[in-house]
Amino acid sequence: MLSSLTYALIPAGKLSKFALIGYLMLLFWGSLWPINSELVANHDKLNHLLGYAGLGLLLGWSQTQLKLIQTWLVTFSIGVLIECLQGLTSWRYFEWFDMLANGIGALLALPILWLIRRQLDPYFQALVLAKEQS
Repeated sequence: MLSSLTYALIPAGKLSKFALIGYLMLLFWGSLWPINSELVANHDKLNHLLGYAGLGLLLGWSQTQLKLIQTWLVTFSIGVLIECLQGLTSWRYFEWFDMLANGIGALLALPILWLIRRQLDPYFQALVLAKEQS
């Protein structure tokens, strides 16, 4: 059911998976690269919130077989992994509130995914059927 939505939105079919991989690479790089803490100090938690909301959306869009709770768990687990890796570096540090912001950000993606999966999918299915029949 969801695969028709994916193919209606993405003609290439694999674009969403490439977008997810690219996003993950940027997220790991941005989270583990040494930074000037003054630049992000005012927006640190907002960056975490938006970063993991984006990851949750891309994960749920590219991996449509995942249930919403599974999407959240995978997204949050990636955030936990990155926070733990930050704790192993000398230039970044582990922070519980960052992990909380990651989880909340991932949670914010779920209503949007639900909307796409439950409300918009029949519309896109109809478009795919009409395109196949013409």
